[in-house]
Amino acid sequence: MKLILMKRALLIVIGLLLTLLINGCARSMEVDIDDLLSSPQSYQGEEICTEGVYASGLEINALGASTYQRGDAVYLTEPVIWLERAEIRSSTDCFSSTTTPPVEFCKVTVCGLFEFGANYGHVGAYDYQLRGANY
Repeated sequence: MKLILMKRALLIVIGLLLTLLINGCARSMEVDIDDLLSSPQSYQGEEICTEGVYASGLEINALGASTYQRGDAVYLTEPVIWLERAEIRSSTDCFSSTTTPPVEFCKVTVCGLFEFGANYGHVGAYDYQLRGANY
């Protein structure tokens, strides 16, 4: 009887630990991109999710709050966050630029570890980075 109670208690403890582990790993803080970029020190080293416009193409893999157009070219508004294998959880309203090489723009929800304070991305041109947890 005592052995059965000990086994049940052990299973309950293991179940609680697994629940805490799974919930702790699966939750990322939802952060507005404007808040993220206006006070990056508040989110340094944090797992976060944010929404913005994702640009992907030759030498660009970045996230901005919005886009603007100059002539025939479309650009992300500054500041821009480099994405280093960050997890794109949703993507909508995609379009490609008419530039050469083309760049694809999409509204996205993206999650990753937020970093700032160094030079990230292509030729170190970015002050901010979201990177995948396994990178």
